[in-house]
Amino acid sequence: FVYLNKGAHRPTTIYSKEAMEKMQSDHVGNLGTLYATGKAYTAGPLGDNGFIRGIVVVSAPSLAAVQDCFKPDPYVTKGFMESPAFPWNVLSITQERFEQIQ
Repeated sequence: FVYLNKGAHRPTTIYSKEAMEKMQSDHVGNLGTLYATGKAYTAGPLGDNGFIRGIVVVSAPSLAAVQDCFKPDPYVTKGFMESPAFPWNVLSITQERFEQIQ
């Protein structure tokens, strides 16, 4: 999984409202692309405006592959956010199997 943290080197550049709206759209679009291509299972903000801005559960064979997932994200590339990755092994089961083991 990946934390989307506040960037340590946040830009000092003032961006227009339109530029920020485009970055947000591109950020959400990248998450949508990751989901549509099977590289992300879920993603979302924490909603508390804290240091950790959100979490993304990613399926990738390596740390490099995880980092590649966030290269199109303007918040990451411009330093607004950092995307540290942590390995997490998850067993995926179907609803039918879940009901069988209960």
